[in-house]
Amino acid sequence: MMLSEVERLNLNNVSSRMPQHGGKSWKKIGFHSGKKTSKVRFVPSKTKHDNDVGVFLSATYEEEKNELCMWSVDPMAQFEESGEKLNLKCSLNCEFDCVDMKISDSGRVFLCWSDGSCGMFTVYPTLQPSFTWQNLHRSGGQLHCACRGVDVMGEDVVTVGDDGKLILLNSYNQTPVKSIDASSVGLTSVCFSKHNEVVTGNSRGQIAFWDLRNEGGKPTGVLCLSRLRGEKTVHPTANSLEKHPTRTHLLLSGGSDGCVTLWDLRNAKFPVEFERTHTGPVLEAHFHPEMQECIVSCSSSGDAFLWDCSLPSTPSTFNPVANGMNYFF
Repeated sequence: MMLSEVERLNLNNVSSRMPQHGGKSWKKIGFHSGKKTSKVRFVPSKTKHDNDVGVFLSATYEEEKNELCMWSVDPMAQFEESGEKLNLKCSLNCEFDCVDMKISDSGRVFLCWSDGSCGMFTVYPTLQPSFTWQNLHRSGGQLHCACRGVDVMGEDVVTVGDDGKLILLNSYNQTPVKSIDASSVGLTSVCFSKHNEVVTGNSRGQIAFWDLRNEGGKPTGVLCLSRLRGEKTVHPTANSLEKHPTRTHLLLSGGSDGCVTLWDLRNAKFPVEFERTHTGPVLEAHFHPEMQECIVSCSSSGDAFLWDCSLPSTPSTFNPVANGMNYFF
């Protein structure tokens, strides 16, 4: 979906339903990019003095010339539909569609593309390419296939792709460290849980846990997103995975059936399934980086929801406290 299709944001209706955490107010800034945007990510502040200016990246797909763009915005500026408070700092051309993007705490950017490659970029002092791991994921060993997910922890990088492979990389080495035939179907998402442990999701709704120190190439555990819908059992694709930043026993998943699920890995048989509010596949679900009791999810149907897990709720479901635009940072 093109970002330019969602520049009209109903600020008043959304803000009135959003919780006020620590006296913070919520603000939304719309702008026209004019291109199909697949990912948007805020860049961590390099210093405390950078907090007065927000810098974020956007990446495109299905364009004649795909781009990775860096934008800056003054968070204290008043909302303007024209987007005049946004400044395009720089952009880089990309040959293929951007499928996923992660930014490390040190400000390095990792992009995975539809040709099966993964690239690393630096943000400071300017946006520049470092190097690219070419053709990580291939179909039948010959044709390239999409690299679907990437995550980073320290110097370690992991990618997954349509070929079912889980690949471990190092930021200072262009040769892959390890490759695991992790699934007979395409892998769709990945996240680090600990330094040597990774979680993957595939197109059949299987969530697998891997210890990268093991040589056997077998998962240490598997969860399943299968659900009963009427008389049918569905196996939604695990489109998104994320571990809680401090409580590592909590895992968040977003599925192609529109559901967001919170897993307590100490008792994974009884996950918390959030109210099925999304009418389309969940594209991303994240813990809020500053308010870790909050979860944000967005879907292909053009909506986003903020979930406050600290609010009273039923034992098995949570209701969203706000909804708004398609993309979040």
